[in-house]
Amino acid sequence: MPKINEVAHQLLKPQKPVLLLDTCAILDIIRMPNRLRASELNAVIKIANQTQANLCSVVAASIVPDEFASLVQDTESELKKFLDELQNSVDNFNIACQSVGLDIETDYSFDQSTLPTTLRKLAESLLNDSLILRNRARINCTTLF
Repeated sequence: MPKINEVAHQLLKPQKPVLLLDTCAILDIIRMPNRLRASELNAVIKIANQTQANLCSVVAASIVPDEFASLVQDTESELKKFLDELQNSVDNFNIACQSVGLDIETDYSFDQSTLPTTLRKLAESLLNDSLILRNRARINCTTLF
């Protein structure tokens, strides 16, 4: 893990955009569909592509990878639960339509969706491409004033 002054030099020299991420921001990539914010995934993909092309920098504190690792499984499970509920709603809709003689049937299947794994990989990729800061220095607040 690079020292903070090395990272500062690395970030300031090329004068490119810098995005600071916390654990919730990374986990929110996986949460977007069940929070009805899937339209924001295009922006996440754009940031990931720009980061990989070295057109912007993503920075996270040293605690973020550990927090992400401890929470990602539960977050992915929440999305799977959302997809299960969505499937139940579609199935219920189809039964209701058939019951009243409407010839409307949707063939959506969310049971085998690879969306949770795909979003997890996107989040992991963005985190892996981030500069992780570790600052061990202690600051005496009285010296700041």
